Parts: sequence; C-alpha cells; structure tokens
Amino acid sequence: MTRRLLLSYLSLTMVILLGFGTALGVTYASDQRQRAQRLFEREAAVLADLVEQDIRLKDYDDLPRLAAEYARLSDGRVLILDRQAKVLASSPASTTAQLSDGEQRDLMTALAGGRATNMRDSAAGGAEVFSVAVPAASGGTTLGAVHLAAPSDDVTETIHRMLVALIIGALLILGCVAGIGIALARWTTRPIRALENATDRLARGVLDTPAATNIGPPELRKLAATFNHTAKRLQLLVEQQRGFAADASHQLRTPLTALRLRLENLEPDLAPGGLANLDAAITEIDRLADMVEQLLSLARLEEAGATPAAIDLDEVLAGRIANWTTPAGEQGVHIAVAGVPPGEILAVPGTLEQIIDNLMSNALKVSPAGSTITIDRQRLSRPGTAAVVGDVLLHVRDQGPGMSAEQRRLAFNRFWREPGAPKGGSGLGLAIVARLVQASGSHITLQDAPGGGLDAVIALLPAGTEPAMSRLSQYRARHSRHGPRERTPAVSAGR
Repeated sequence: MTRRLLLSYLSLTMVILLGFGTALGVTYASDQRQRAQRLFEREAAVLADLVEQDIRLKDYDDLPRLAAEYARLSDGRVLILDRQAKVLASSPASTTAQLSDGEQRDLMTALAGGRATNMRDSAAGGAEVFSVAVPAASGGTTLGAVHLAAPSDDVTETIHRMLVALIIGALLILGCVAGIGIALARWTTRPIRALENATDRLARGVLDTPAATNIGPPELRKLAATFNHTAKRLQLLVEQQRGFAADASHQLRTPLTALRLRLENLEPDLAPGGLANLDAAITEIDRLADMVEQLLSLARLEEAGATPAAIDLDEVLAGRIANWTTPAGEQGVHIAVAGVPPGEILAVPGTLEQIIDNLMSNALKVSPAGSTITIDRQRLSRPGTAAVVGDVLLHVRDQGPGMSAEQRRLAFNRFWREPGAPKGGSGLGLAIVARLVQASGSHITLQDAPGGGLDAVIALLPAGTEPAMSRLSQYRARHSRHGPRERTPAVSAGR
C-alpha cells in the first residue's frame, strides 16, 4: 500500500508539473522569440532610416560600411536594395538569388511598402534564422529595402537552458515529493500494517495481541480500536465455547460410567428376552462415552495451538503399523506399505499418530476378510527445492465399499455418519483428523481407490528446506480465513 500511495502522490505531482511546466516552457519560448524578432526589427528599421537618404541621393559609398557594421552586431547577413531590388550593399557579399524563397517574399513585401518579420529556414544550410525586411521610405515613397537575416542559435540556446532548468526543477520537486510522500505513506500505512499483523495473528488463533491504537490517522486509530474490541469479544466467545466443551465432557464422564455399571448390574435380574435391549443400551452408552472423549479431544486440540516441527514420517508409520498389525490380523486383513521413504515432514508433534490411527481404524472397520490396507508414500519434489504443501503424499487405501461423491463431500462434518455405518461410532473421529491435519498446515482429500474402496490422501509439507516454515506460515495464514470444511475436504467421521 505504501508503494500505491507513493505512486499516487508522484503521479499527481507529475501531472501538475507537466501541465505547468509545458505552459511555462511554451510561454517562455514564444516570449523569447518575439523579443528577438522585435529587437531585429528595430535594428533593421534604424538601418533603413540611415540608408534612406543615401539611396535618395544615390550616394552609395557609405552603404557597405553600414551593412558590415550591422552584420557584425547581429552576427547575421545584411542586404540593402534599391526599389528595383538591385543590391546596393551586402555583408557578407551575397545576392538576392542566394536567399530562400521565404526571404525573397519578405523582400518583395518590404519593397511594396510593408514589413515582414518571420522565423525562416535559411537557404545556406537550412538553419533557422530571423528574417526581417523593412522598407527604406521617404515621404511615403519606398526608395529601397533593408533585409536582415540573423541566426536564432542564441535564442534557441536560451530556450534550451530554460527547458533544462525546468526539467531539473521538476526532478528536484519530484524528489522532494517522493521523500515527503514516503514519510506520509509510511505514517499512514504503519497502523494498517500493525492491523494486518494483528489480523494475521487472530487468524492463526493468537487473540491476545491487540493492534496499536496510538499511531496513524484518527480514522485508522478508531478502526484499530474497533478491531481490538472485536478480537476481545471473539476471544471471550472462543474461551466460553472451549470451556463449555471441556466442562461438559468432564462432567458427563462420571454419570455415563455409573450408568453403564448400573446397566451391567441389571443383567442377572433380567428375563432372557430383555438381554438384547440391555446390550443395545450398553452399546449406546459406549457410543455416548466415546463421543464425550472425542469432544474432549477436540476441546484440547482447539486449546493447544502447537507449532509444527520436523517429524520422521517413516518412523511414525513403523510404530503405528506395528500397533495395528494384530487387530488387522484378527480380522484377516493385511497391511502393506508401498512407495519410497519421503524423509522428514512438518507436523504438530503427536498429531500424525492420531491421524494414522483414525484412518486405520476407519479402514479396518470396512475392510472385508482377505483384503489389504495399503499405506503408500510419495515424494514429489526434489530435495533442495522450495517446499510446498503436497510435495509429500501419504495414501491410506482400503478395499471396502468406498463412498459416493456426496458422502465424501459431507464426511468431515462433525457428527456425520455414513448411512448404514455400524453402531458405536461417534461421528467425530475424522472430524478430529481434519482439525489435526489443518493444525499441521497440511491438506486431506478423499478419492476412489483403484479397484474399489476409499483412498485418503494427506498432502504434507516436507521439512529440511529453508523456506519450509515460511511456506507453512503463508499457507496457514491464507487458509485460516476459511472454515475447515472449505479448507479440508472431509473424510467420513462415522465409518
């Protein structure tokens, strides 16, 4: 914004300087030429008065001296003619045939009793000259004419010096305006930058750093104060929401545990026909308890605000695969690892394990006996190049029934469960995955797996390159303005 303000100041100044400078230059040049023409016209008139008597008396002896003197004074050419256009004297020696067509017309005008003063191109070299022709008359009778042709070099040089001075002055003014404009633009934009930084921190969840309200114009100070009030209000609402979720989750744990124990204690007293209802009630209690735990996890996750760090993806995968090998084997499901080791990636410590556990749990629930869950790793960028989100891809593919496009679109909504999903799911597991992926500056999508099933693809940011953290900050700041459902395509939370 500083550059745009400075550009507007300089553009306005340039328009003003161009308008006034052009008008001043044109006026000055015209005035200089008119003054020179009037000067040469007076000199030619004085010379005509001096030679009129000599022409009338046909005493031509003094004419060459007068012509030479005026030619020297004007640094030009002087011709003295009688009424028949015969050259009586000239300096330097020349004839009317050596004059340009325009100069000859000026002479004819003077011999006819008129005066002619013009800027013309000389016949000698085409240089611009002042052409002045006046009649040498006595008592209303034209006896001859005087023609004075003086170069305009001095006048042109004077005009050029003036134009150079105008240009230098304009540049100095532009320089002063640029200096003042930079200071003014920085003073104006400083609170905007501070407000932008505060907004960026707010978008990243840092709500305790207010924008400065003591710098900049009054309007921006008022805007900063309004922003701070909004941020405080938002902070209060977020804290209340977090507190409610955490408190509600904690308070619900004990009664749910007690309720489950009481239901289990009722089993010996129930008739055989009521055991099915008791099992269904205990299943729902377990589902509700799991939902409470998931809500508590969400509340802790919202409150954490951890910073991503370099994590060895293969080390994490090895640990989680070892943890899931036994449950998968009990269901007759095989776990396979494909791809090449991608090295370290950026993630919030502890989140990658939760993400893999949730995806593996969902995949295992829908995988039939004899099928395979494939974990595939891909490194798209070359080491040493600028890192961007998506340079490392982690695929978790199952061979289950898969999901429709509409189901994949809704899958990350909290409490959404896939139609026909088995009992016991909370609808929050993969909503937490979405939040964990987002916290690490990553991205997750759902695709159809080759040959059937679902492919959960996590786009990760590789570590170990200098711009990785700055890229992560830019990515999170850019996407923090949108909700997680827009930013992170959903995976089924209820599978």
